[in-house]
Amino acid sequence: MPDTTQALVIVAEDEASAARLNAEFSAQQSPGRILKRDNLDGSAATWMVVATTALTVLPKILDSLAKVIEALKVRSIKIGDKEIRNPTAADIRALRKSFEQADD
Repeated sequence: MPDTTQALVIVAEDEASAARLNAEFSAQQSPGRILKRDNLDGSAATWMVVATTALTVLPKILDSLAKVIEALKVRSIKIGDKEIRNPTAADIRALRKSFEQADD
């Protein structure tokens, strides 16, 4: 039976943060794609990391993310229908827990 996958979309404020996040995905064998989004209102561009990962790997990715998110400029994280704006490490841990409970 194939493993279920989940899409992740993370919006970062700068390219360096997006690259660091993508490196975390790659370390878990779920490399993402970095996209630049130019804002039409004239504000600074944002960077998006889009990845698809197996649900079995998602907890490891979220653990890694919780460890580095404080140092990064992350605006939002979206996994499926759940989105967190200005996430903290505690938010990521709670998100991980919600996925574990949904698995039960």
